[in-house]
Amino acid sequence: MIRFPMPALMALLMFGGCAQPPGVAPVDGDPTPGADDDDDLTDDDDDDDVLPPPRPESATFAAMQYGQMDESGAAAGMVRTKLDGEFQFVYWDDDQALLCRDRFSFSSEGHFGPVMVGACGACSGILSIQEVTRTSEEDLDDACVGLPPDLDLSFLLDPSAGEGVPDFRNLALVPLSLLSEMEFPIGVDGTTAEELITTYAAAGLEATYIAMVRPGGWLGTSAALGEVASGWDEVGWLPMFVVYRDADRPGNAMFLEGEIFMTSLWHVALAAGSDGASGPAPLGSSVSD
Repeated sequence: MIRFPMPALMALLMFGGCAQPPGVAPVDGDPTPGADDDDDLTDDDDDDDVLPPPRPESATFAAMQYGQMDESGAAAGMVRTKLDGEFQFVYWDDDQALLCRDRFSFSSEGHFGPVMVGACGACSGILSIQEVTRTSEEDLDDACVGLPPDLDLSFLLDPSAGEGVPDFRNLALVPLSLLSEMEFPIGVDGTTAEELITTYAAAGLEATYIAMVRPGGWLGTSAALGEVASGWDEVGWLPMFVVYRDADRPGNAMFLEGEIFMTSLWHVALAAGSDGASGPAPLGSSVSD
């Protein structure tokens, strides 16, 4: 079972005196609690009555990938990295207690080089999802069983949506060092790149990028991500993930070589029907381009 070593960002990512937007809120703690969390969903009075599972109120996202640089077929001045890993969609109740996780095995490619600067506003590269498979979870205690279809966010990963904008299909990778130099406010609350770099470094981690989603996807239009995340460049890419690794791991972190982690900056609020997480059909057992 993959573990995601992520520092708690409670003090850093809280809004100071601002009203919370309806769709997205800052993550205020470790998005992947340990196995000792209390996930018991049944009545304990031995009367054989089983309570229905609580309805998720929000979701966060995390990923682990292992990347290998691939020099074959890359254009001059370009670097390509091929990656494989696992995404976790983590669902929470209204007290931000863990309810369950959806897991997806996926492959992706990172493309880096000068030509990328114009494609995504001075980013270093684009991370593109290539294939996704929902992981069988029957033997996992924290698996999402019977997740209501209107709350299933797996469409965010779907790489086969044609001309649509699945939020996680193409992520712009903007260096935290650049954002720090520009004093770019990652969140509208004023959260800075320098604060993220320092916080992760204190935990023995090297934070390298902010991975951003296009504003036209579900997160931007339905979940109101733009009300908490500052738009980047003319396109208005929206900060969504911190990309990082263990500071002492070998490999070129800027090309996503070796073991790489991502964790979302925000809790995404969920609701039923037209006001909630409705969108494209949920991801099935396997999809590809």
